[in-house]
Amino acid sequence: MPLKQEEDFASAVMMRLIATGMEKQGLISPVDAVRGARVARGAKRSALNQVAEQHGLLTIMRLADAVHDMPPEPVAVALTKAAGLEDFLERWRRVESFSHASNRLRAEPFGETGFRLHHVSKNAASPPVLVESLLVIAVVTVLAEIAGDQALRLETDKGQVLREASRWRVFDTLDWSGKVHLLQSRQQIRDLPVPSSGGADVAETLKTIVSQDLVRRWSVQSLADTIGTSKRSLQRRLNERGLSVSRLIMEVRLEAAAAFLCNADGPGLGAIGFLTGFADQAHFSRSFNEHVGIPPQDYRKRFGR
Repeated sequence: MPLKQEEDFASAVMMRLIATGMEKQGLISPVDAVRGARVARGAKRSALNQVAEQHGLLTIMRLADAVHDMPPEPVAVALTKAAGLEDFLERWRRVESFSHASNRLRAEPFGETGFRLHHVSKNAASPPVLVESLLVIAVVTVLAEIAGDQALRLETDKGQVLREASRWRVFDTLDWSGKVHLLQSRQQIRDLPVPSSGGADVAETLKTIVSQDLVRRWSVQSLADTIGTSKRSLQRRLNERGLSVSRLIMEVRLEAAAAFLCNADGPGLGAIGFLTGFADQAHFSRSFNEHVGIPPQDYRKRFGR
């Protein structure tokens, strides 16, 4: 499937968020909850403009609180498994890449534990509108709070506080330049629970660990640390079985991708590529074709139910 035919699955999630967020605030939504994996990109901007015109900019930001009330979204769940704020923002960047979003959230370190965020367009001649930027930044903030299990402080680069203690600040005017600071009180790295090995060998233990968070950027060192061994010892034990960490990780990702593809009504190809930990759409399609023998879209046509 050519990339241009893969619709923006992230916009579909945002549309469902808008509908849920309006209901949570006791307001009439300008859109119905969108079902399915795809939605036209222009629909989201139109809906947000209607909300802002009728209820103000603060209502746009409060839509993000509906994340807590929505049915589990696979992409959101994968984001909230992030090991820390930096890992979360890297996962968000990959979501934008896989969904072919026209806008991007730039993130750069700020202070000891924070980040400066700037929502920009890939096309400089068509920047994102304010309502789009506010919603994206609000959703990022709420999801990052869930991922890190801590309240974050969100403020404009001019010092106006927008959120703290998990609450949005009421404002009469927005001192907005396009950039905000997302600050955490402490730097936190989340560790995955290590499965009991029982009688399983190291390869099976590692596969279980990787499958718990396919989106994480696993390395030999991170896996060795997770199971409490040295990098050299882990490589030696895998080599004895004719395996490598990279091969093992690829096997787990391909098995998960195949399972998604067998569900014809499941996530689109872009979402599957992200959820199974590939770098981008091209990497997913190339790797699947190389190891399985057919492109992922053909696999779904043949085996999807």
